[in-house]
Amino acid sequence: MALLLLFLLLVVCLFWLGGQVGHLAQLQGQQEEQIAQLRAQLRALTPRVTGAAQARPGAGLAPRPGAEASPAKGSILAPAPRQAVPEVFGCTVKVEQPRPEYHYYLVLRQGAKYWPRQEVKMPPGGATTAWEVRRAAAGPFTLELREVDQDQHQQIAQWRQEAEAQPPPHLEVCGGVLDALQLN
Repeated sequence: MALLLLFLLLVVCLFWLGGQVGHLAQLQGQQEEQIAQLRAQLRALTPRVTGAAQARPGAGLAPRPGAEASPAKGSILAPAPRQAVPEVFGCTVKVEQPRPEYHYYLVLRQGAKYWPRQEVKMPPGGATTAWEVRRAAAGPFTLELREVDQDQHQQIAQWRQEAEAQPPPHLEVCGGVLDALQLN
């Protein structure tokens, strides 16, 4: 009889512990979601200047000297900083107050090498949009959201046409960095 009571006590304890572990796992999931939301809110609230690279260590380069500050504000909402991404990955960006005479690009950077990957077309009021991006090379890289003028846009278009005929070399990209983050 004592053995049976001991067995029942053990079963009750295991159920109780299982419930506690499940509850803790659920709380941890909720906390991770809250942390991700807070990070996204913090990134959205962080002041964006044309040299936004200064806001994050290892981010993109500042615009060329003499470039005027952009009234456009841009954010890379996904993927998360330092996230490991596959060869083709999803990217969500937001541009507020885009200037009609400028173009917005997602650019991959490794060291001093740049690969414009996607022109981010925005309506006049700005919007949040999702894009699919293909990596340029293996290893860690920086994903940048850049604002470029018409001349730089033409250079990128010419580079893309030449890249279709042969393996694409990198391109020197100017313009202002609206947001940048490191990815693996």
